Amino acid sequence: MDNKFSNLARRISILDRLMQKYYNRELSAYEIGWGQQFYVWYLNDHPGAPAQEVADHMHVDKATLAKNVKKLLSLGYIRVEADKSDKRVKHLYLTEKATPVIMQIHKYTIAFTRS
Repeated sequence: MDNKFSNLARRISILDRLMQKYYNRELSAYEIGWGQQFYVWYLNDHPGAPAQEVADHMHVDKATLAKNVKKLLSLGYIRVEADKSDKRVKHLYLTEKATPVIMQIHKYTIAFTRS
């Protein structure tokens, strides 16, 4: 039983590393990789999501969220707006520049699941 679990865990780890390499290579033209694509994908489905909601959904801490938001901001893929009633709350939106990124993520996700 323990050996079967160990083999399964190893195969999952290998699959995860292969997916990371695949996405990193395919999204390199957009200067993002495996980690950032999840944020872009989430914000595409949840425009204006509060930063804390994104962190909770991704199961990341504030520092990790801040690092990824900073990267996506510097690339021009997202914009941040303060909440009108509570200036401490920041809402995240994709910009028009992110549209081709979303299309590529969708394209590569479909290609990966079919291979």
